[in-house]
Amino acid sequence: SGLKVLTVEQGIVDPSIFLSGRSDCVLMDETTGLIHGCEIKTVGEGAIYVMNNKPKVEHILQSVVYLDKYIQNATNTKTRPPTGWILLYVARSESWKLKSYPHGSNFKHMWQYYLTLKENGDVVVQDQFGSFVDASGLNVNKIQERYEDILKQIKDQKLPDRDFDYQYDEVTLTAMHTAGKLNKALTAKYDKWFNDG
Repeated sequence: SGLKVLTVEQGIVDPSIFLSGRSDCVLMDETTGLIHGCEIKTVGEGAIYVMNNKPKVEHILQSVVYLDKYIQNATNTKTRPPTGWILLYVARSESWKLKSYPHGSNFKHMWQYYLTLKENGDVVVQDQFGSFVDASGLNVNKIQERYEDILKQIKDQKLPDRDFDYQYDEVTLTAMHTAGKLNKALTAKYDKWFNDG
């Protein structure tokens, strides 16, 4: 018993919101019968340290959209839906020599996260040890609403509102600095700006 691969590179399409993608694989645990989707991401060694043992938000969003679409399809076809989605990160070695590590892989770093959805659409993320990773504010229903809002604005020939800031204001930048969320280069720029008055 173990994991059985059910599908590989299966297309996901929702023409109502012009969504298309391709899931890496869907697996079944032969012991429990539970079904799990899986996205595999490779990252360079530099990205490992920037990510700081937390999945990238865009990868969480991609995975939960896939999970939601698979659940909807299973409901419509009266088949068994996936329980959750595995997000597997494998670090590419920057050299051609791969080293063996305690997790049993020849890759230098490997992380696994498991994503599920609550009934209200909130996203739950756990690491490979079962610890919860902060995913507050992420909700698959809000993602769907955003798709629909953007699509409506496109149909109305209106430029959608930005959902980001080009530049941080002083309050946001100071809060990010205080929380240690700036990289070294931005921290140095902030410190110079702050000290110069």
